[in-house]
Amino acid sequence: MLTFVDNVLLLSRGKTLKETNGKLKDMMESVGGGMDWLDMHQCNFVLDKFGVMGLTRRRELTAGGQPATRPVWCKPISLRSVKVPVVDAHKFLGVIIDQELRWKDQVN
Repeated sequence: MLTFVDNVLLLSRGKTLKETNGKLKDMMESVGGGMDWLDMHQCNFVLDKFGVMGLTRRRELTAGGQPATRPVWCKPISLRSVKVPVVDAHKFLGVIIDQELRWKDQVN
């Protein structure tokens, strides 16, 4: 886990986005994980400000539309009954990271 003041970034690596989402969920919900740490230290994450992003350049076909392909879709995860939405870009420590690591939003 990487931390900086009130910014937290959890990273997991896997062969599929489903696998990485499972690892992230485990990091937060397993015994001794993020949620236990919060309870033990009487802290709170504002879960509705969380976002999950699958960092991949893999693409899948669209249903007959334009463009012909799109980035592989990442499913949202739920933590303590709060649905963590999927985002395609996120600003972290002043840097905008996009799901394909192409830096288009950062350059703009």
